[in-house]
Amino acid sequence: MSMRVLHYDLDVTLSPVPPESPIADAPGNVATRCTLRLRNEGRRPVRQVRLLVYRLLNVASAEVPEGTLALGQAQRRIPLDWTDALFVNRVTVTLERVVEPGAEISLTVRYSGPLVGYRELGAYIHDSVQRDVAVLRPEVLWYPVPGPLSWQGFLGSWSRATFALKVRCPEGWDCFVAGARRSGPSDGLFAFESTGTASTPGIHLYAGRYEARREGHVSVHHLPGGEAWARSAAAAGAFALGELERLLGAPPVGEGHATFVAIPPGWGSQNLFDIITQTAEEDPARTFREVAHEVSHFWTPIEGDPDRFAEAIAHFLQDYLEGVREGPVAVDAAIASHMAALGRQPEAATAPVVGAGSHPALDTISREKGPLALWALARTIGVPGTMDLLSAWAGTSGGGAAEFTAFLLERAGAMKGFQARRFVDDWFHADICPIDLTLAPDAAVRQAAAHYLDPEP
Repeated sequence: MSMRVLHYDLDVTLSPVPPESPIADAPGNVATRCTLRLRNEGRRPVRQVRLLVYRLLNVASAEVPEGTLALGQAQRRIPLDWTDALFVNRVTVTLERVVEPGAEISLTVRYSGPLVGYRELGAYIHDSVQRDVAVLRPEVLWYPVPGPLSWQGFLGSWSRATFALKVRCPEGWDCFVAGARRSGPSDGLFAFESTGTASTPGIHLYAGRYEARREGHVSVHHLPGGEAWARSAAAAGAFALGELERLLGAPPVGEGHATFVAIPPGWGSQNLFDIITQTAEEDPARTFREVAHEVSHFWTPIEGDPDRFAEAIAHFLQDYLEGVREGPVAVDAAIASHMAALGRQPEAATAPVVGAGSHPALDTISREKGPLALWALARTIGVPGTMDLLSAWAGTSGGGAAEFTAFLLERAGAMKGFQARRFVDDWFHADICPIDLTLAPDAAVRQAAAHYLDPEP
């Protein structure tokens, strides 16, 4: 796509279903005026601008400063191997004058409608405007993006364009936007300017009837009825942040603070650095695990991470924190869970961690085999040595599993008795499962670790 968005200027009104509605979770509406500053980065003049927006949003008008433009819109399917249900509203705006290569234009579109998410893309994409909360993430195309009708084009559309955003919320609502500086509210209007601090591309907006709870350097913004969850989340966040700072040093992002924003259970937690969106689960043990996991991401560089190795590190640190809190039995249970997941999915057990980004079982490899590799490393060189390694890795420019293994091999010379090359080959590059999944967890990890120690003289 030759047209690239340099900047978004958005004015959004969120309209949830009224309290008297008999259907509590019925989706409300979004009404938006969006001005895009676009540049033609192709080699040919552009006469038509093609945009993608969420399938239920209707574009009412498109205009440039000189006047209103002709537009067309139609439902179009993006073909995927695993679903035939990914539809988008494809909008075509015809310009009165062509945009020459290198030139810029400002295009304003007005649109409105409901959102009900894209659950066919994954279990977490429930984004919508509910009675007490609104979750709008870039995956649901709640704002227009230029892109072709392909999966690659859809993913590539989540650009790192700068943005200015005004959000009109119902009375009593609070509002958060990742990677943005906030001003307001004033009469229900919140204003945001992008700062570029969010950990993922795109514009992530969360609004709702939030109340705040604070504990140390942790603040938790919870929804009505979520007071018990907020207490658990605040305590877990303060514990995880303090323990990881003791082990790994000051986090390279987050400035030693954690701000949690609650979203409904099952909607998918994310550490976006300046805010952490956290599913409000009822089980305190699950809350601890999920909060510990998201806090751990302050120490996991994610740039250039096609194999999602950051997930492996965060799961390993989550396991460790559970062990600190509950004792060794919690670590054994976590390791057993990773082993059981690999037992259920043998193709993931034998797949290398490096290159997992092209494997259908990416999630299992990154979230189950990856942490097991780090536990095998911890049993081989010791937990303190592993934490020193992860602390040093967090201070680098980051990367994925391939870069981490190169980093490990560079430092292996100071780890006497450790067969680092063999460890890296077995766990990260070979099509094997380097651990006996039939053994008890502690015995299995210790047996695996023994393969990478020099024999005693």
